[in-house]
Amino acid sequence: MCIRDRFHIVVEKMIVQNMFGGSKPNSAVLPKLPADGKKYVPYEHVWLEEGPETPRIDERFILTSSVREHLKNISRAVFAKRPVLLEGPTSAGKSSMVQYLAELTGHTFVRINNHDSTEIQEYLGHYVSDESGKLRFVDGCLTSAVRNGHWVVLDELNLAPTEVLEALNRLLDDNCELFLPDTNETIHPHPSLRIFATQNPSGAYGGRKVLSLSLIHISEPTRLLSISYAVFCLKKKKNRVNNHNNYYTYIRM
Repeated sequence: MCIRDRFHIVVEKMIVQNMFGGSKPNSAVLPKLPADGKKYVPYEHVWLEEGPETPRIDERFILTSSVREHLKNISRAVFAKRPVLLEGPTSAGKSSMVQYLAELTGHTFVRINNHDSTEIQEYLGHYVSDESGKLRFVDGCLTSAVRNGHWVVLDELNLAPTEVLEALNRLLDDNCELFLPDTNETIHPHPSLRIFATQNPSGAYGGRKVLSLSLIHISEPTRLLSISYAVFCLKKKKNRVNNHNNYYTYIRM
């Protein structure tokens, strides 16, 4: 058992002692369907809001016990409307799990690949000339997702250039808005927007950089030898005194 495993056990005991009076809570069960008029899809003990598309189950996706546990943790973050970062080795299934949940709930899945030469225009958009020769602005992948409430996976986030990360920072902090400098437009996200990011460990793969603390509020991503990858919340919160919403959620997988 590594030190991080022991740390998880200690924290779990502290949660039981301080939040549940020393008695371990019963296993989570699916609560009643929310009576707000919206459509929901159940996953384990969480109701996830249904998207505009027809929900479907990808029968090709193999749900092992570990994958089910990972999906349960991700679904909790989705329910809490938290941006999520998944870190792990290549072909570990990070993006595939998000796509599975997106299709299960009827949301449009968008994957944006990052590399050393990724340009901010690919995210935000750019001007093109139409048939009459006039310039018009075409939304980029991220802009379109923010407007329409898609589920977005930012693949290989720690390969993205600094200007891309700076644009994301404003979307992930308390402002929760996307600014388009070319059109001077500020976009407030669609309520259904969910942001995920994936990356390989910065020390084990060439060219990967450590994300800025302004983007991810965890100094060093936790890596457990016994699992394939971990999940973190990317959401940045301003410091508030005696405000429990200031805590950052860590989902151990």
